[in-house]
Amino acid sequence: MASSSTWLVSIIFYYFYNAIQLGIIGRSTRPELHISNHKDPFFWGNWKNVFWEDIVIKGIVEWSVVAVAGGFIVGFSVGFIYLRLEKLIKLRRTTNEDF
Repeated sequence: MASSSTWLVSIIFYYFYNAIQLGIIGRSTRPELHISNHKDPFFWGNWKNVFWEDIVIKGIVEWSVVAVAGGFIVGFSVGFIYLRLEKLIKLRRTTNEDF
């Protein structure tokens, strides 16, 4: 659960950082979205389309499935390996104490 949550939060912040780059920092690929063009009559319409379609739907929603599944697989694998190693270490300690 923790691993999936971490991956999901990472994806959300990644796409919101991209939105900040588009609006404030300014990328040369999308100058119509830069904050300096706020008086353009299509500025907010452009932002609405880019935000919902590109950032939320195509970005966060699509990659959330990967984040939850990948986080679960990695978290389960690490937990499984940790528990097996812990059991192996305890077994070695008990056999070494017998000698």
